[in-house]
Amino acid sequence: WKVLQAGEIRNPISIKSKEALIFEFNAGELTFFGDLGCNTIRGKIKSIDPKNIEFGPGASTKMACIDMSVENEILKAISETKTYQIAENQLTLLDQNGALLMLFQAVD
Repeated sequence: WKVLQAGEIRNPISIKSKEALIFEFNAGELTFFGDLGCNTIRGKIKSIDPKNIEFGPGASTKMACIDMSVENEILKAISETKTYQIAENQLTLLDQNGALLMLFQAVD
């Protein structure tokens, strides 16, 4: 999944590759992995059903980066996600009040 939006930040890119940030979610193995812009994160999906999802805290690399704004928005989104929606090849992560935290586009 390509990150289209994290909080108010649209189309964030990797500091290293200058390409879109990509996340992988494996519901079968209850894991996730993603590019935070500078660092990477991997962790467990604590619970998932057709509407609700909760992520574990994950473990990330700890490189010091000049701009941590994207990384901070993504980490906040992961910790606050309670529900999700998939429609028209997009995945939306939402908080407990239904507010958008992150938006992804399906990629091959």
